[in-house]
Amino acid sequence: MKHILFAALLLTAVPPAHAQTGPYISPGLQIGYGSGQGFFFSAQVSAGIIVEGIAPAVTIGIRQYKDQTMRYADVQLSLVFAGIGFGRVWVTPGDKSGEGSGTMTGPRFKLYGGLWALGSYDFYKLPGQPIKHHLGMFLVFPIFDYGTVIGFGIW
Repeated sequence: MKHILFAALLLTAVPPAHAQTGPYISPGLQIGYGSGQGFFFSAQVSAGIIVEGIAPAVTIGIRQYKDQTMRYADVQLSLVFAGIGFGRVWVTPGDKSGEGSGTMTGPRFKLYGGLWALGSYDFYKLPGQPIKHHLGMFLVFPIFDYGTVIGFGIW
């Protein structure tokens, strides 16, 4: 599975034919695999501004594993077709209702790249636990000019 996700990342890392300029909002959906946690699904929304191919943004999201929920917030910086993000996670073990043994928080780091679909790698660290690594594929739907959807990529 990891080899398939890595190959998909390479295939989707194609520079855009042109770049938009201005503010955008971008909802996204992700499927992936986490070390020691198995498969997951994520939903997120990013808001930012693109200026000359550089796109700073703020992202909030939620990720669901079989037996825990992770919420996250990141600041991101995209350059042409790849980006980096730093943020924080809030992980709640237990069932989907959020009832469990308490929420833990820790730092998060991510890398991503692509155009219509984005490959991603991220990790986070909770107190007293090993680092959790994740590979995934995103589909994003950027909206520019208050309603104009530009393809399925980050531009």
